[in-house]
Amino acid sequence: MIIASGRSDRHVGAIAERIVSALKEQGHPTPRVEGMPVCDWVLIDAGDAIIHLFRPEVRGFYNLEKLWGIGRPQEAAPEEKPAKPARPRVVRTRAKAE
Repeated sequence: MIIASGRSDRHVGAIAERIVSALKEQGHPTPRVEGMPVCDWVLIDAGDAIIHLFRPEVRGFYNLEKLWGIGRPQEAAPEEKPAKPARPRVVRTRAKAE
């Protein structure tokens, strides 16, 4: 499975067309393609490989990486620093004069 993003619907469509033509040039059977009219999410079924092409907003909405248990490298959670132990709170009071 390959998951990739294009910058716009036109870019996603161009990437999809290029992948389909490259597969044909290499002698692979014609892949099945879904989503080309809108190009928000294009799915190319090339038999042994499934290619998902998204616009960034749509990719974030469906979040296939989370569904399949893999994280996107550029969106990996930053390493958390261990929390500092809380300092004891000191309350100062004045002694009453007798």
